[in-house]
Amino acid sequence: GWSLEGHHLSLNYTLIGDRIAAGPLFLGARPTVVPEWSGVDREPMAVEEAVAREVLLSLDQTKRAVALFDDQTPGDTITRAATKALDLPKQGRPRSERAAAQRERALAVVREYLSARPPSLSAATFDRVVATPDDDLWFGWAGAAQDGIYYYRMSGPGWYIEHDNSRNAATHIHSA
Repeated sequence: GWSLEGHHLSLNYTLIGDRIAAGPLFLGARPTVVPEWSGVDREPMAVEEAVAREVLLSLDQTKRAVALFDDQTPGDTITRAATKALDLPKQGRPRSERAAAQRERALAVVREYLSARPPSLSAATFDRVVATPDDDLWFGWAGAAQDGIYYYRMSGPGWYIEHDNSRNAATHIHSA
């Protein structure tokens, strides 16, 4: 196996026979907005935030109230430095309770995370996520629904995505 490591990057790969297994994956950013000398700001992980927020805000008021499982974030990813997928609590709403367009937006979050891997390794993982039964694929949010400190999680059997932007006045993201 091998890994590429940095403070806000951890890519891990294991060779098993003639297959390569990818994971776990850790991404982060601090600051969340980097001013550029050319006057164009860069926002690492802006897509991961924006698309997930679209999923949350597209829910009607009743469903959004359940998807917002806590008004406080956990303060970091729950899984921290776990080396294998943990069995996270099912919080939020299952895919079966979302409209088709909302399901597609949620899959766009998964695609964005998988874009950090080579396409040949991402395809199998994406297919596994898509094949997850609707009642087993969950999306939940904690913290601010609009701008501010927030955390979200998508999960299914044997996999999860966690994204936390609750440290340093919402300028420090950890994501697994």
